[in-house]
Amino acid sequence: MSDVFRRLQGHFQSKADEMEATYNASKLHANNADVGQIREDIVKQFLERYLPNRCEVVRGGTIFDLKGDESKQIDLMVINDLALRFKEQDKSVANIESCYSVISVKSVLDKKQLHEAMDNIASVPLMPDLRDKVYPFMSNRDAYREFPRSIIFAFDGINSDTLCDHLMVKVDQLLHGGVPACRLPDIVYVNNRLLLGRRVEMSSDGVMTIRYAKQVNEDHHNIGARGLLYILLTIQRASNFGPYIFHDFESYLARTFE
Repeated sequence: MSDVFRRLQGHFQSKADEMEATYNASKLHANNADVGQIREDIVKQFLERYLPNRCEVVRGGTIFDLKGDESKQIDLMVINDLALRFKEQDKSVANIESCYSVISVKSVLDKKQLHEAMDNIASVPLMPDLRDKVYPFMSNRDAYREFPRSIIFAFDGINSDTLCDHLMVKVDQLLHGGVPACRLPDIVYVNNRLLLGRRVEMSSDGVMTIRYAKQVNEDHHNIGARGLLYILLTIQRASNFGPYIFHDFESYLARTFE
């Protein structure tokens, strides 16, 4: 491995270790709300440091669409630099077209916290049909339908195999309840312990299967670096698409005063 890539790997692994140490230090606080605020700040500050300038990381908030559908509470949102801002104090609401990513932040990921995070992600409204607003020369003009990319970020968690079992049970429950695959988590990450990525597989007869694959072995000494970079890359890829959609808020204005 080239020296520069070895240094990058070491840098991001040190960031994962630093985030873990900061979270552990926050346990000094007895108030769960204080710990929750600190854990969100840890992730927010990390994303702000490394994501492209066209990304703004804001504390949730909810996400709404033109029909008036609104999500449950979202911990962190990554929104583009082309959207109107609906922000008061340290909280934001955002229209669905402006969102690159939603992040649910958990202290300890167990069955209850995992399912709560998945329910919140599933509540995010679907993207409307924007094909007439996407620049015609784009090679994959339907990519926006997968937005916002959804991430569950936890600082600790139960046994990985048990967690995966709980994940797949909830996936089946949501799919049978009519939730589309794009409203399942793209990434489930337990810092320095577990990195899962969602995969959609289609059989020859058109049957869809959702799988979550471990992106790196749990005993890998740089699992933290791999996890953090995987998250950054997923959001950065979404941000590549943003400038090629024409953002027009006139329809939202009309709905506001109808």
